[in-house]
Amino acid sequence: MESRSDNSLRWIVVALLWVLLLILTDVARAQSLNDSDPPDLMNLAAPRDMPPGMMAPLIATDASPGNTVTPFAPQWIRTPEGRVLGFGFGLDKMLSQNADLEVDSAFDSVSPREGSGKTGFADVDITGRYLFINQPDLMFAVAPQMTIATGGFGEGAGIGNAGLAFAWAGRGGILPEDWDLGYFRAIEVRSDLGYSRILSNGSGNEVFIDPVIDYSFPYLQYLTRKELPWGIRNLCVFTEFNFDEVLSGTDHSPPAFYVTPGVSYLTDAYQVSLGVQVPVNHAADHSQQLAMLGEVQFNLDDVPVLGWMPL
Repeated sequence: MESRSDNSLRWIVVALLWVLLLILTDVARAQSLNDSDPPDLMNLAAPRDMPPGMMAPLIATDASPGNTVTPFAPQWIRTPEGRVLGFGFGLDKMLSQNADLEVDSAFDSVSPREGSGKTGFADVDITGRYLFINQPDLMFAVAPQMTIATGGFGEGAGIGNAGLAFAWAGRGGILPEDWDLGYFRAIEVRSDLGYSRILSNGSGNEVFIDPVIDYSFPYLQYLTRKELPWGIRNLCVFTEFNFDEVLSGTDHSPPAFYVTPGVSYLTDAYQVSLGVQVPVNHAADHSQQLAMLGEVQFNLDDVPVLGWMPL
């Protein structure tokens, strides 16, 4: 009989092939366009109506609001106790130009080293977001967060934790043009800083910070007005640095540090991201030895009704 994990891996392969077909279709469409002769690569472009959006991070709290749906966010995690295979999904809906509401969850399959495996829905994460600074090249937001436990995997249902995060993002285009930054102007930097109180299924005070740095080839193409080679024109190469610690309570743990390098394929219609999270210190390795993360997001701005903002 075919095992559940084999069947799940088959679905992951099918989904990744579908994503690859989506990317190749977009590349073929871009290749069919006739491009005019561009200026020198190091010259800044004349102002345009709107630059490309910033890359959405895999783990860090995103500072930018959006109308997006995430139908597929696979993750494979290896821990000292076993393995977890999950399929995430979520929806992010803008309420106004400066506010949105995001809801995410996942369906997980847990395979312990000893004992029988379990499957079920993971907790539901709810994030609100309000931007105090909302510019194409600079954003600052406050994001209240809450996790609702679904009662799966032997845990009680209810509000799991609640907290608040600050998130910001910026890129080289905000800096003075007379600074001779060249290619470095396409660097994007972002981070979050948050606190969460564990309310059920344990106790404690969690703090986290997730700086992210990425190089945005779509933004470089926007700045220079030069058509870059099709293999890189839609890529963002990133690295996240993830820190987490529970300071007190029954869930008290030492600081855990992770690094998450990865790559995103970014267009106006969708974003596909892949990353690998590895532990940096002993506390992180004791909790999680390796994680492979993916995410597919679609933009809903041009979809009737779904792109509408009520406020």
